[in-house]
Amino acid sequence: MNILPYLNVDSLKVYLITKLNNMRLLISFLFIALSFQSFAKETETILTGRNAHEEIPGTELIRYKSFSTVPAFIRFRADQTISFTEWEEWMTQRYFKTSEGFSFQFLRSEEDELGMIHYRYQQAKDGFPLEFGVWLVHTKNGQVISMNGEMFDEVPSFKPSVSEEAALNLAMASVGADSYKWQIEAEEAHLKLEQNDPEATYFPTGELVIVNRDPSLSEVDLSLAWKFNIYAAQPLSRQEVFVNATAGTIDFRNDLIHHADSDGVANTGYSGSQNIVADYTGTQFRLRETGRGNGIETYTMNNGTNYGGSSDYTDNDNVWNATGNDQYGTDAHWGAEMTYDYFYNKHSRNSIDDAGFKLLSYCSYGNNFNNAFWDGQRMTYGDGGAPFQVIDVVGHEISHGLTSNTADLVYSYESGALNESFSDIFGAAVEFDALGFANGDWLMGEDRGSAIRSLSNPNSYGDPDTYLGTNWFAGAGDNGGVHTNSGVQNYWFYLLTVGGTGTNDIGDNYSVTALGIDDAEAIAFRNLTIYLTTNSQYSDARFYAIQSAQDLYGACTQEVESTTNAWYAVGVGAEYVATVDADFLADDTEDCALPFTVNFSNLSSNSDTYAWTFGDGGSSTAAQPSHTYTAAGTYTVVLQSSSSCGTDTKTETSYITVGPSVPCDYIMVNGGQGTTQEGCLGYLFDNGGPDGSYLAGSDSWVTIAPCGASSVTINFDEFVLEADANCQYDYLEVYDGASINATLLGSYCGTTSSSLNYPPASLTSTGPAITVRLVADNGLEYSGFKISWECEEGNTPPVPAFEAAITESCDGMISFANESSNCPDNMIWRFGDGTTSTLENPTHEYDSNGTYNVTLVVSNSNGTDSLIKQAYIDINRPTMPAGANVEICPEESATLYAMPTAAGETRWYDDPSGTTPIHVGDSFTTPVISYSTPYYVETVVEGATANVGPADNTFGGGAYFQFNQSLIFDVFSESILKTVKVFAEGAGNRTIDLRDENGGVIQSATVNLPDGESVVTLNFNLPVGTDMSIGINANSAVDLYRNNEGVAYPYTISGVVSITRSSANQAGGLNHYYYFYDWEVGEADCISARHEIAASTGVCTGIDEIAAAMVDVYPNPNNGQFMISWGELNVQTIDVLNVQGQMINSISSTGNSVETSLPAGVYMVRLNLDNSSIIKKVIVQ
Repeated sequence: MNILPYLNVDSLKVYLITKLNNMRLLISFLFIALSFQSFAKETETILTGRNAHEEIPGTELIRYKSFSTVPAFIRFRADQTISFTEWEEWMTQRYFKTSEGFSFQFLRSEEDELGMIHYRYQQAKDGFPLEFGVWLVHTKNGQVISMNGEMFDEVPSFKPSVSEEAALNLAMASVGADSYKWQIEAEEAHLKLEQNDPEATYFPTGELVIVNRDPSLSEVDLSLAWKFNIYAAQPLSRQEVFVNATAGTIDFRNDLIHHADSDGVANTGYSGSQNIVADYTGTQFRLRETGRGNGIETYTMNNGTNYGGSSDYTDNDNVWNATGNDQYGTDAHWGAEMTYDYFYNKHSRNSIDDAGFKLLSYCSYGNNFNNAFWDGQRMTYGDGGAPFQVIDVVGHEISHGLTSNTADLVYSYESGALNESFSDIFGAAVEFDALGFANGDWLMGEDRGSAIRSLSNPNSYGDPDTYLGTNWFAGAGDNGGVHTNSGVQNYWFYLLTVGGTGTNDIGDNYSVTALGIDDAEAIAFRNLTIYLTTNSQYSDARFYAIQSAQDLYGACTQEVESTTNAWYAVGVGAEYVATVDADFLADDTEDCALPFTVNFSNLSSNSDTYAWTFGDGGSSTAAQPSHTYTAAGTYTVVLQSSSSCGTDTKTETSYITVGPSVPCDYIMVNGGQGTTQEGCLGYLFDNGGPDGSYLAGSDSWVTIAPCGASSVTINFDEFVLEADANCQYDYLEVYDGASINATLLGSYCGTTSSSLNYPPASLTSTGPAITVRLVADNGLEYSGFKISWECEEGNTPPVPAFEAAITESCDGMISFANESSNCPDNMIWRFGDGTTSTLENPTHEYDSNGTYNVTLVVSNSNGTDSLIKQAYIDINRPTMPAGANVEICPEESATLYAMPTAAGETRWYDDPSGTTPIHVGDSFTTPVISYSTPYYVETVVEGATANVGPADNTFGGGAYFQFNQSLIFDVFSESILKTVKVFAEGAGNRTIDLRDENGGVIQSATVNLPDGESVVTLNFNLPVGTDMSIGINANSAVDLYRNNEGVAYPYTISGVVSITRSSANQAGGLNHYYYFYDWEVGEADCISARHEIAASTGVCTGIDEIAAAMVDVYPNPNNGQFMISWGELNVQTIDVLNVQGQMINSISSTGNSVETSLPAGVYMVRLNLDNSSIIKKVIVQ
């Protein structure tokens, strides 16, 4: 994704993030990041790439707002998403672990056109919802992709002392109306009818909530308040009033009045003749319908102000020809229908709440009432000046309802300006959709005779087109300038749709490429409905508009660029910069032991293609690779990240260090012998670790025996064991050798250097090993010890030695084992075919048949030596299949042909080293391809099979058995255990394990067995080895038959495998045969090298395709004699090619056809024209 568009700054700054969370300093890191001061006095901090990952592991983008230490936006890396079932615990543990009474309250969820489900929650404390604490969780396929919102990090506890009744009286006193809706009987009756709810009432019921007095969150000042929805009749107002539940003050108020099924024909006042839907009572038609959502209904208030006094518009023939103000009722009705259709058809939304919300319109409100408004339930239009039911105003008012049901933007200052702007945007969009883009315009309400605002030129109506620019309203009137300052986002939307260049009011030169109305609408709609919250500011609108564009169209797209630059044009945020940022981290960068596996975390931004080099000759194209280092050294790691945004390279010089130069850290085990330490440098800790006390009741020891050392010195850096004159409780013993049977150098205890039996500063062994033993009773435990060690290296050069697992192969794969002595730390293998390796134990593939010499060169600080084995490896692979490239046009499929030169199966791959074939057979038809694509084909000759072991269980006595026992066997040559026969008591799953001589599981298979006898397919690869075993997994049911009579070991296939005994203790395991009968064992398959055959695309025109169609080869296939014809084409020459693409013959091209013959085989006939050629395949049987 593209990160830079989010960065709302003019320059990079180095700054220190210090966050106080739960009254505790969490973190102070100095790093490069970007921040800006928004004009709502709100600092925004955005972390990307490595900075995001270090702040919250697994994230790629984090956004903070200054009011809280909880991020306002978190996006996880694609491979680091968390499950939806875990997000709440994740948030709570990270940010609210010590916050008593904290909770999330579910509000609603909705699914979008991308298949994402968005969940909206409200923060709560002690059960009281936080009015501006909204959190959104964005998911896909059950995984959390991102989260955003506003979470208060510290919320005090509150207790109300003002009653609901007293608070309501205070709220009403603050409104100061002459009358209220619930006091008017007709209004109450109408509401019950309108809502189809006999309990519906305007009477305000209080809800205890926690509210911030400043909705922009520039300052945090929380209080517990009674929240009332108070609808005043005279003078008209509707607002949410928040009364402090302890002090009785008015802490905040939110204005809820936002200004500004029979087919029929309506001669509307503003939009001419339009088709509408009305219902029929049996005598008259009414402006009501039920076909859209839960209905659309339009009424006249007859110039009254009480909804209870409203009545239907009616018509006798459903051709509406009303005059006067009544004519404009049809404008409201048609406009509501068009608005519903717009949201449904363009955004797949079923009315403003996506649940069919009934759209109610009331016209002719009051006498000369010069406005229109949305009150949270309905649209209301006045007739003052001219009626307000023009199509864009209708769309505007209904869109306030969309906002109420989604972001619910507070109608105050910047959030209120955004509220108004979204209504203007969708009002214009409804007009364009209803009338056609060519017939619409960018003015709001212009059909009334004079427009209210202009989206294309806000300045012309006294509104700003630049944030804080000309006409920006900074006062408290108009709820903080909601109708004026809306011009900023209005102009953003205009530029996003039609494009433009210029210089804004703050001196920025801009250029915006047009996206068109459809893309612009989609971005604005997603921003409002998916991401924005109640108190979103202009900085939030920019951030989430960019996120919306990326969701819909992808990173580094024109949509993202235009969205960003349009915000830059109106003075919000930086200009778009398309860039790739390559970055990565490793989970560990040094180790003393080989092999050393490193897991890399790719932190790149805006990239989708990766090329890694690990410094030891290894490479990868994986996004999140792991790499194993097998030779000591210091390595530089390079990552090149690319996408359509560009390419960037990150180089970490001397990043990975592995080998004896790195000190080893080792914590002793809790009882028994630990792993021998072979590093020359290291630190040894007691079994409590570096930070804990040693464990009670333990007796454990470890040997330090560096390879090639002449002596080992240990230094007692820290030592605190229970003091005792005889060291009989807790003590440390040191032995001069490789076991606790070696000479005892001393037994030590004590807490200080003055303690009796306190160890000396250091001890040195007389030979190459030293052993340390810790014994502790069940009494007191102390902090233990930290011992550093170092070795005196010997002066012996290495002696090379190696073996191959097999020396003859028909698949080309040979595994080598390094058996060199005297501690070589570097090795070079030469395989005799021109290739080399520095791996300690490499596996090499020989492509060509032949006999090869193998050389191993080993070295350490004392010298270098080499060993060559002459004529050591014999490779006899099947011959690689032949085949020629095929030319096709783009967006076609090709049929590729392979000619096997050995008996066997032909397998096709789309990767030169792929393990799973995409097709089996001599011919392969590709999918439709757009560009030249290589494929790889090989011949596989299956190895011979034989059976070993008893054919069934009838050879002697036995019974079903429920315990884990195994068969033990030796493997003399690499082979495959294909199938075994079992006898089960009861159907169900069993897990079968193949184990090495140490009991380690090599392969495992879980199979569902029927009751009774069955043959199980395993396909276990059997390496050469002794005392291998096959048995049932310890966590699996058994209930399989075994024999305890008539057993006759060994069961053998000469030179391949021998079943020697069972794991039973009795009679050395020779009296029992467990579970697995009639083994089918196969030799390893013989596999050829792979041959590349490409489907090559060229530039094709209609003429080329016609020409190709004019060429015919018949009969085809044939028995050797066939015709080639080419109609009117001007064929210069005809070539015959074999399947390798080599020309073997040339044919006369006189006339327009020729007859020829060829021996059996597969050929390509190439007809060469003036500037091109046509190829046809011929099969001669």
